[in-house]
Amino acid sequence: FKRKHRVGKEKFYEKFSLGYNTAFQNKINFKASEFNKPGFWDKFQNGMTHTFQIGLPNFTAFKYINITPSFNYTERWYSYKIDRMWDEERMRERQDTTYGFNRVYNYNLAVSANTKLYGFYKPIKAIFGDKVQMIRHVFTPSVSYSLTPDFGDSKYGYYKSYTYTDSQGEVRTVDYSPY
Repeated sequence: FKRKHRVGKEKFYEKFSLGYNTAFQNKINFKASEFNKPGFWDKFQNGMTHTFQIGLPNFTAFKYINITPSFNYTERWYSYKIDRMWDEERMRERQDTTYGFNRVYNYNLAVSANTKLYGFYKPIKAIFGDKVQMIRHVFTPSVSYSLTPDFGDSKYGYYKSYTYTDSQGEVRTVDYSPY
């Protein structure tokens, strides 16, 4: 949001940055004899991903610590989902494909802080001679924190589950992603 020819002080909104990326994928695996036969079009696997990055204004704390906050959002679109269930009659898992628009998303907030510390060391002349007068070293400590919600939580609905009783009589639960 920076102006090309700025006059006066930089405005707060000029410090924001936005990024957007998208990717589309469509693939199919089939035998030549299956081409254009019933069910051929159902073999396509496709999806689209959108990623947004928002760079929030950096600021300085205590004159020397650089603080950088950020926000990222990713959304995925699918043209179908696969529901799984247990078939008691056949004693095996069964799958059902549902076609239509499906979307899932995730996001995270992050903040990082860093600074630079400089040090100088005057070497011993007996080792380095007169050629090296001073050695400068830089130490760049940084710390970051990222917050990402648990998208596996049931309130998001990204994962499903079914239960069944195995051949030993134990009740089992299978968690899966339909996407």
